Amino acid sequence: MPPRRSSFGWQLSRPLEGLARRFKYRLAHVVGGRCVLRDDNERGKGDHRRTATDERPYRFQQSPDQLMRDFLADVRRLNHHHGRP
Repeated sequence: MPPRRSSFGWQLSRPLEGLARRFKYRLAHVVGGRCVLRDDNERGKGDHRRTATDERPYRFQQSPDQLMRDFLADVRRLNHHHGRP
């Protein structure tokens, strides 16, 4: 099964509790049916990034374009580290 990425972003009518903006997102990189990288801004956790072994805050720069660039750079790093194209 080839790796796949999914991304969802949507504008909210008002910011969720704990978020300063009205933009919600979820980005995922899935390999072999297993999510190996996910970025989102889950309620109560704010902006954060998860890998198979770690979860840490992500500093959102107020730009969805920068968010995507950061995510895709992490996908490339993970794939390179694990010998995937």
